[in-house]
Amino acid sequence: MRTALVATGALALIGLTAQGHASDFSARYETTGTVSATVNGEDLALQSWLDKERGRSSNKVDDIGSGMFYHVLAASVGPEGKPANPMIQLSFIRYDDETRPVDLWLIDDNFMRPLAAGENGGAISAFRVSFDGTTMSGSFEGSLIRYDQSTGQLDTSEPEVGISGSFSVTIPQP
Repeated sequence: MRTALVATGALALIGLTAQGHASDFSARYETTGTVSATVNGEDLALQSWLDKERGRSSNKVDDIGSGMFYHVLAASVGPEGKPANPMIQLSFIRYDDETRPVDLWLIDDNFMRPLAAGENGGAISAFRVSFDGTTMSGSFEGSLIRYDQSTGQLDTSEPEVGISGSFSVTIPQP
């Protein structure tokens, strides 16, 4: 399946899912959740994973003393059943019962220049999260702007891209 996301103006995110990609991860990976997103009217269905060979999860939680820092990373399934672009990375901090989004990145074929919202990009206009044991689910909405990781600058020559979505993932315990 090949999907092209077209934003307003000249921005086109071509090849977010490429032909020849598998529909499921290989036996090396275990699916640990899903992230669904709509980017300017086009739908993405991504999966978070546990790499059983390396014992690493794409979802992480770090105890930062005064709170917990959560990372959700979900990808499309690439050739040979490996995680591939596009990917969505969502990071947020939880203090007691208050949750604050930090970053939302859409990583397409330009890894060093993801589309970003939050501290390094456009606005995250809505964010909700709930916890049920080791399962976390929620929703997000915002405006993505191209962010150049090598310079730390936003590229405002491209138009902002709207994103909304939801997630439900297993979070490993710290």
